[in-house]
Amino acid sequence: MSLLELRNTPRDDELGSRMHRLMGRMTKTLVPITNALRKPNAGPYKTKKVASKLLEYRYTHKFYYDRNTRVNDGVKP
Repeated sequence: MSLLELRNTPRDDELGSRMHRLMGRMTKTLVPITNALRKPNAGPYKTKKVASKLLEYRYTHKFYYDRNTRVNDGVKP
């Protein structure tokens, strides 16, 4: 049940939640929501805009992950 809640939580205003991007609507949760939010709706999410924003997040995470790496000179006998 907690994974369902996590997937319904919006990341930000531009991206929305994972479930909304996947199914076009929010799924049933323990938190009460209106029936209008459960109906399928593409919403304001544009495919290219969402894809570019997710790619931007990916590059940002990669930058911080790779920030302190060093080049491996190989194994010396």
